[in-house]
Amino acid sequence: MDTVVEIISVISGKERDRLAPDANLRSLGITSSIEILKIQSALERKFNQKLPPLGDTWTINKIAAQVGQSSSHDAEQTAPIKINRDQNITSLSPSDPSATLNVGGLFIGVDIEEVDHLPITSNYRTHDFYRSVFNDEEISYALLKPEARLHLCGIFCAKEALKKSAPELIQLRMEEIQVYHRQGRPLIKTSHPSIDSRFNFQVSISHSNHYAVATVLAIAK
Repeated sequence: MDTVVEIISVISGKERDRLAPDANLRSLGITSSIEILKIQSALERKFNQKLPPLGDTWTINKIAAQVGQSSSHDAEQTAPIKINRDQNITSLSPSDPSATLNVGGLFIGVDIEEVDHLPITSNYRTHDFYRSVFNDEEISYALLKPEARLHLCGIFCAKEALKKSAPELIQLRMEEIQVYHRQGRPLIKTSHPSIDSRFNFQVSISHSNHYAVATVLAIAK
């Protein structure tokens, strides 16, 4: 538990004494998808295992249970969530249902993020967080722009918006979603043919100096 608390404290900037086992991330003010994914990435590196997507309603103890760090009593109450990679995805509701709209087979997901939540680095290709979220093509595209971090934030929003678009997509990992550009237009797909055969995805990305936003339409075929 102490290791989990230390990781969350360092990444979020929250004091350790505020991180009670029954406190969830939302109550601690940790609601940004980027901040939550930074915590998840750090935990995965530390414990050398893949975790299910964390949500802002997760408590410290629930997070600790995923890496076997909760007490024996707590572990009985909070069993780790199993990820069945053979099934690719599991039907779950998005962590933020208000960001999802379903209109007769047309699913809409929206995500907005603050650029400053992304880590500052001199090398996006070797930084642990960026390597866990973006592929080489996505990083190369951003590096051709004057503000690479701004464009990476937009790509992050697009991936998160796709996850929020249809309920069964929420467990996709960021590296399972690819954003690419053709003639200046953003396009998006997953690494799962079974998903792409069921949905036609359309994506729009916009940004200001400080924020990026993306909308994804998942159109059932």
